[in-house]
Amino acid sequence: MLNFILKSLPALIPNWRSVLWRSHSMRALILGVIWTGLVSIIAMVPWLPISPMLVAWGYLGLLAYGAVGRLLAQGIGDE
Repeated sequence: MLNFILKSLPALIPNWRSVLWRSHSMRALILGVIWTGLVSIIAMVPWLPISPMLVAWGYLGLLAYGAVGRLLAQGIGDE
């Protein structure tokens, strides 16, 4: 199913990768998912413990990055 969606996406939106990556909120979401996955994998290594709070702060930071980018893209904060 996912394979079908990914194969049909270029037909719907020719430059879908750049469209997704240009959006600050989507970029923050994608980076947040990657960050959470990496930290979860690293946290399973017994000799390298990582606090769940570190994951939470990293994710919140990425969400804030997306929110600020969205505000700047809308022109809020321009003098």
